[in-house]
Amino acid sequence: MLIGGGAAGFVAAVLLTVERTRMLALPGYLPLCDVNERLTCGAVLTSWQAEALGFPNTYLGLAGFPLVTAVGVLALGNVRMPRWFVLTHLGGVIAASIFVLWLVYQSVAVIRVLCPYCLVVWAVTPLVLIAAIRLAVSATSRQTA
Repeated sequence: MLIGGGAAGFVAAVLLTVERTRMLALPGYLPLCDVNERLTCGAVLTSWQAEALGFPNTYLGLAGFPLVTAVGVLALGNVRMPRWFVLTHLGGVIAASIFVLWLVYQSVAVIRVLCPYCLVVWAVTPLVLIAAIRLAVSATSRQTA
């Protein structure tokens, strides 16, 4: 789940970043993810929520999802990771999950649209959280046993 979720989330973050860049560079550009007025990423990418932390949120996905994927590869290879590392990873995933929940609320209740690429991130985030919890529990129980 970490490898697949990280890869899917990264692809969505890349596509969102590309669309945002094109929107800024080409006035009047209609993003490929704009299906209709309710299923659109353009309205989300031009909202203040798209830069809630002072920079484009997509940058968090560009940085975070490869880390999730890397942890998944380490876990798949049965690499023993230090407890602090696994717990730090879990803390990052929890923080990201909370932020994604806020973004879901903003998109659905405030902006009142669904962003196709955002839907991918929304779908994989709970899966990544479950996998990160399982990894942390597993790593912690191995180290205390």
